[in-house]
Amino acid sequence: MQEFFHEKTLRIHWGLPVDQRVEAEVGKTLMNVMSSVKGVEIADNEGMILKVEMTEDQVEWVKELRTRLYYIDLWFEGEEDPEKVKRERLERWAEREKVDFTPDYEADTSDREFEDDGEGGGDD
Repeated sequence: MQEFFHEKTLRIHWGLPVDQRVEAEVGKTLMNVMSSVKGVEIADNEGMILKVEMTEDQVEWVKELRTRLYYIDLWFEGEEDPEKVKRERLERWAEREKVDFTPDYEADTSDREFEDDGEGGGDD
């Protein structure tokens, strides 16, 4: 049975500053996808956009690879939500580092008291 190749856009993003852990994950990722890369759309100090040609099995393998990354985000553009990918990576990192990680947007503010600064803000 012949496998069909699909053209996809693979995004790799990392934050600054870049340290050895980031470099190691970028290197590991590139070594695993390099044979599928057909072009580099852009590459800078915070990430790259690659044009790749992959079978469905290769796509699934890349998604599996992502579950072992702690310092870089890896997703297929237009097919996956980059914010969800980042959130999942941060949760993996926090679990691995034994850190209590609650993103700001998930913080519970129900018990916070807000002071009226007397500046208004209501209907006058």
